[in-house]
Amino acid sequence: MTIFDQFNLLPVKIRWRILLIGCLALFFISYQFNIKKSVSIVSSYNQLKKNFDTLQDVNNPSESNTSNYSTTNIYSDTISLLNFITAYCEEKDIDVKHISQTSSTKIENATIETNKVILEGSYQSLLEFIYLMEVEKKIASINAACWELYEDRENNRHALIITLYIKHIKDEMH
Repeated sequence: MTIFDQFNLLPVKIRWRILLIGCLALFFISYQFNIKKSVSIVSSYNQLKKNFDTLQDVNNPSESNTSNYSTTNIYSDTISLLNFITAYCEEKDIDVKHISQTSSTKIENATIETNKVILEGSYQSLLEFIYLMEVEKKIASINAACWELYEDRENNRHALIITLYIKHIKDEMH
């Protein structure tokens, strides 16, 4: 006699109880192994997102905080950086999608300039751009880089987009 035959010999009430206990046990096991981790990941993601929004508020100060931060352009270094970016991107077939206005922060006798640049191109050319700017030419340092793969459904192709936060520290003594 098999287990299935023995199960069929049990009264209906007991069969329902066994099935209910089995379903509850499967739910408990799936909660322990899957749902609990998913809830933990979602809550940590929300916490990181909240921290990221706070960080963005610090990088882009509001009008009320103008005593600590300055958003004026410092033309000489900014123009040389933008000229480098546009010349290199033209040469290597990289599309410049967006360049935001330079924001600067004055700390004691130094100024920290931050530029946000969004580029589209091949992985190799974008990586070479970062290496050339940061290591070889030492023009500026990259504070953060966010890589995204974008699907262009109209042209049926994929595009790699990188968002760079470029930081340049300028000494006020010079």
